[in-house]
Amino acid sequence: MMVSEKRQMVYIDTPKTGSTTINSICESHDFKLIRYLDTNDKKFFHYHQRWVPEVFRDYLTFASVRNPYERLYSLYQHDFKHKYNFLRLDIRTFQDYVEGLVYRCDSLTQEDLLDDRKYIYLPQHKYLSVSRVDKIVRMENLHSDLSELGLDMNQELTLNKGD
Repeated sequence: MMVSEKRQMVYIDTPKTGSTTINSICESHDFKLIRYLDTNDKKFFHYHQRWVPEVFRDYLTFASVRNPYERLYSLYQHDFKHKYNFLRLDIRTFQDYVEGLVYRCDSLTQEDLLDDRKYIYLPQHKYLSVSRVDKIVRMENLHSDLSELGLDMNQELTLNKGD
């Protein structure tokens, strides 16, 4: 999660939706990475935080999304390239991967959802349904959607594809 107190904005960064690129753009516009401590579990949440802390509830919130098929293929490439297999999926083919992911995501526990290695597989709507989201930034319309928020890009945009 990125926060700009100056702009009173919060970015909820959904994994595999251009979030690394958007985080870089946000940093150039006075946003800071926020990781907060869960007072119940006494552990820090990963930077892809879905819950907006109470102190930022009045800020404008925006989140990124991506075509679900492209996001799924990006997840597959990411796992295949890095040999990640935290859900113990068959990654020999994309079809096997998708079938395993559909089955496995239905059985994720609440504990899995807090695991930094597993929550990346959550469907995008899980990131958007936890906190109020005022604006959706689509990866396919990144430049224009960010411009509407006053986050113009001063440099040529290069997406971090495949990682």
